[in-house]
Amino acid sequence: MENKIVIQNFGPVKEAQINLNKNFQIFIGAQASGKSTICKIVYFVQKIRDYTLDYLMDAEQFTQNHKNEYFNNYMKHLTKQFMGCFGKTKHMQKFNISYMFAGKHINIFLNRDGYVRFSFDVKLKEELLGLIYEASVMFLNNFNTKGLLDNITAVGVMKRHLNERLFLLFENDDEIIYIPAGRSLLATMSEQLQDVSTDEMDLTMQEFIKLIKITKNKFGTKIPEMITDYVKTVKGQINNAAVDQAYEFIKKILKADYISENDGEKIYFDEYHWVKLMYGSSGQQEVLWILMLAFATILEKKKSFIIIEEPEAHLFPIAQKDVMNLIVCIRGLKPSP
Repeated sequence: MENKIVIQNFGPVKEAQINLNKNFQIFIGAQASGKSTICKIVYFVQKIRDYTLDYLMDAEQFTQNHKNEYFNNYMKHLTKQFMGCFGKTKHMQKFNISYMFAGKHINIFLNRDGYVRFSFDVKLKEELLGLIYEASVMFLNNFNTKGLLDNITAVGVMKRHLNERLFLLFENDDEIIYIPAGRSLLATMSEQLQDVSTDEMDLTMQEFIKLIKITKNKFGTKIPEMITDYVKTVKGQINNAAVDQAYEFIKKILKADYISENDGEKIYFDEYHWVKLMYGSSGQQEVLWILMLAFATILEKKKSFIIIEEPEAHLFPIAQKDVMNLIVCIRGLKPSP
């Protein structure tokens, strides 16, 4: 079944149809022609699944509101996330975004007052209402009768349960990852990143920074040692050929090894010579998190839907080709010679 997005009159995009079933899609166009807009829409509509989980796991939504308000508050939650991605909407022209997946349909549009609204097909709305009811029962009943530790356990179990239900509902269990442009700026701020306030940033950048903070903890050693530790401590087999090939591409592109140490992120040229990431080349800074996230995905054999803005930025053409080959490895395909 074809999963697709149809966009009409959103920002610079007059009309576009995106097929989500393809292994790869590359958007090429002039400046301000809508490439980033399309990428953000593709990201946002698929993240509705995760934003729904966030709402379902917010106890205050159920303990501090009447049950008649639950669904309206869920709509407000999605609206807030949309505005986090795209800003306020009252100045926008009338637009329509249709997300069709697994025989279901979500429509995103502006009402007469210029506010974004969401509509669901009947079956999808019924299933979402069922999940909202399920979450409300847990928070209203279980928390009144159990102690703190029991509540923590109940929340963990319920989150896994609701997550699995949402995977089935959306027929999508991929991790949705957005890698924005302007990555070198974050690299130059790498030592202050933990303290950076993201409140004024758009939602895609906020979520990217959160992902970096989580992922860089995995790279406390050079990649060969990281692979050895992973194999010894984590269940399951790795794809040795794919992992080795990915590391080979990373060494060719980065010309070094990346390590996140207690005193900062570093680029190691050999055992004794290194620079801090903030002093690396613009190409190294811009490409680093494409490489590291790609490698983590391949090593852990994650199911991922990855959107990358400007993967070629600040790179020599040979390195650009190697980045494309590394991305091909994520999908388990054979890179070009």
